[in-house]
Amino acid sequence: MAEVQGAGIRLTTLAELGNTTAQQQSLYALNAECAADIPDRGPFFTWSEFRRTRLDVPSFEPHGVVVAFDRDSWVGSRLARKHLDAPLSADARRLALGHLRRMREQFDEHLDDDDLHTLDVLSDADDLRSVMHRSDVFVTASRQILVARPIGGR
Repeated sequence: MAEVQGAGIRLTTLAELGNTTAQQQSLYALNAECAADIPDRGPFFTWSEFRRTRLDVPSFEPHGVVVAFDRDSWVGSRLARKHLDAPLSADARRLALGHLRRMREQFDEHLDDDDLHTLDVLSDADDLRSVMHRSDVFVTASRQILVARPIGGR
């Protein structure tokens, strides 16, 4: 931490910045820039998709989004870990359901038939075995640190 701060990097949270639409759009731009380095990632979310899937969800907590600045430039971020114990609220179940459906779409060609079947059952809101109906479902989520450029390389 001392090395990062010694390099002139300032850390703060999205909540401390005000969590305004402008700040959220800066976070979006940083995420889009970092996603470009992921092999075979494909196009990044649109701003609307990013808001719907990342910001306008029950688990989004601006106090948990740490942002790194080099002078006035956003150079990194990290979303703190979130854990929701079972039984989940209806909002948390919908969040889990949406995540499972996105996983199914993103990893379709990389999963075997058993994994695909499991995801299909868990993400079928009408199936009594889905995350919408099970009492044993919990959620643990975290994100990796995103760095848009090497620290120290000015």
